Amino acid sequence: MQLAVRGVVQDGKFKDFGTNSGNSVNRQPKFQIAATPSYTFRSAWGKARLFGTFTHIGNRFADIENQQRLGSYETVDLGASLDLNDRFSLQATVENLTDTLALTEGNVRTVGSANSAGFFLGRPIFGRHATITAAYKF
Repeated sequence: MQLAVRGVVQDGKFKDFGTNSGNSVNRQPKFQIAATPSYTFRSAWGKARLFGTFTHIGNRFADIENQQRLGSYETVDLGASLDLNDRFSLQATVENLTDTLALTEGNVRTVGSANSAGFFLGRPIFGRHATITAAYKF
């Protein structure tokens, strides 16, 4: 059993940047973390590994004016891999298992608080999706 954790704690602010001095740096959360537990074992077919990742991305702003808030979000990914021999392996993953809806960033071409209707364009995270791969080592 293994556990890998990575994260960032930061509070980036603009300095000497006119009216935006003191504002948070756009698209940068104060806190983000990812934890990946995994378990490796021998199976009848070869070396197998089960793994998952929980990721948290904190609140941040899409714009330098700090008017377009991008909310925090969490995702869960799961996967398994199997090394059948020294040359051939298989892997299956499901990313964003909970099908979380969130934005990774907003429209950088829009300054301030979007438009009068209160919406703006943004780049979403991918919805739930699965991948199966096979690898052959030469």
